[in-house]
Amino acid sequence: TSLDKAEVNAPINKVRQFLFWSILILFALITGSYYFYWQRLNIIRDDFLKGINKVQAGDYSAHIDYRRYNEIGLVARAFNRLIKEIASVTIQARKNEAKYRFALESVNGRIFEADVTADLLISGHEYWQRESELMMGTKYSDNIRIIADKYVHPEDRQAYLAVMLPENIIKAYAAGNTDMYVEYRSKIRKPDYEWLACNLIPVLDTATKHLMIIACIKNIHDKKMEELEIIDKAQKDQLTGLYNKVVTRLLIEDYLDNDKFLQNGALILLDLDNFKRVNDCLGHLVGDRLLVDISRELHDLFGEKHILGRFGGDEFLIFIKDFSDQTLLVENLQSILRICHKKFSYQNEVIEVSGSLGISLYPEHGQDYLSLYEKADRAMYKAKSLAKNQYAIYQERF
Repeated sequence: TSLDKAEVNAPINKVRQFLFWSILILFALITGSYYFYWQRLNIIRDDFLKGINKVQAGDYSAHIDYRRYNEIGLVARAFNRLIKEIASVTIQARKNEAKYRFALESVNGRIFEADVTADLLISGHEYWQRESELMMGTKYSDNIRIIADKYVHPEDRQAYLAVMLPENIIKAYAAGNTDMYVEYRSKIRKPDYEWLACNLIPVLDTATKHLMIIACIKNIHDKKMEELEIIDKAQKDQLTGLYNKVVTRLLIEDYLDNDKFLQNGALILLDLDNFKRVNDCLGHLVGDRLLVDISRELHDLFGEKHILGRFGGDEFLIFIKDFSDQTLLVENLQSILRICHKKFSYQNEVIEVSGSLGISLYPEHGQDYLSLYEKADRAMYKAKSLAKNQYAIYQERF
C-alpha cells in the first residue's frame, strides 16, 4: 500500500514493450525470409521457363545452375540431363535427315521408301504400278515377293529376297550392316532381262523406333555386261570359248566340295589323235578351225549342265555331274568319239583325226579332283596305247 501505482506498472510495461518489439522483429524476419525465398523460387522458375523456351526454339544450351542437394537441386539436375538427351537425339535425327536428303539428291534411279518394322511401303507404289502394270497392296513384303516371282531372273531370286525382304533387312541392320546392295536381272516392261542394282540405306526413326529404308533402283545393264565380258575373257579360252584350264579345275573342285546331292560323276580326259599332223600338213588355221568345230559340238552335247573346258593344245576335260546308269555314260563317250572323228585329204593322203578318252569315276576312283584326274590321265594313255579312237575307264589293272 505504500507503493506508488507507477512503480507497479513500470516492469509490466517493460515486458509489454519487449514482447511487442520481439514479435515485430520476428515478423519482419519471417516476412523478409519468405520474400527472399519466394524471389529465389521465382528466379529458379524463370530459369526453367527460359530453358524450356530455348529448347522450343532449337537452342539446347540451356542449363539450370543449382548446386544444393535438395528437391529443387534434384529437379534441376534431372532437367539438365533431359536437355542433353534431347540434344543428342535431335542431332542424330538431323544427321539421319541429312542422310535421307543426300540419298535423294545424289541418285538418278527410281526411289522408294518403306517402313520395314511395320512392313509398309510408304512411297514407290507409282513406280511399280507403272513399270509392272500391277495394282499391288501397300505391304512392302508383298510388293517384293510379287516382283521376285514375276520379274526377277530365277537364278537371282534368292539373292534378291535375301537383301530386300523386311526380316532380312532388320537382321542385317542389327548386325551392323548399314549399306545393303544387290544386283539382279529383271524384265519389267521389256521382253529380255536387264541388269538392275538396288542400294538400300537403313535409318532408325528416333520417334517411333521403326527401321526405315530409302532405296534406289538403277539400270546397270551396260556396265554389267562390260564387267561380265571382262570376266568371261579371263575365264574362257579365247579360241574355243570353253573354260580355260585353271577355271575348269576350280569349277570341278568347287562342285566336288560343295554339292551335297552328288551321287556319281565321271571325269573324262580327251586327247585328239594325229592333231599335230593337221597343223604340220594343213596349217594352224585349219587346226584352229578343227578345235573350234569340235568345241562347238561338245558344247552342244553337254551344254551348261556339265563342266567342259579346253585343257590346252588338243586336250579337253569334261566332268559329267550325274548320270543315271553306265549305259548313258557309254552313250556320251561314243558321242564324243564320233564328234572327234574327222578326215582331211592332203596330197593324195588321208589324215584321220580321232579322240582318245580316259575316264575316272566318282566316288569309285576318288573323291577329289587330283585323284580323279590322275586316274583319268592313266586311262587315256591306255586308250592311246590300244588303238586310238577308243575310250578306257580306269582300272587298277588294265
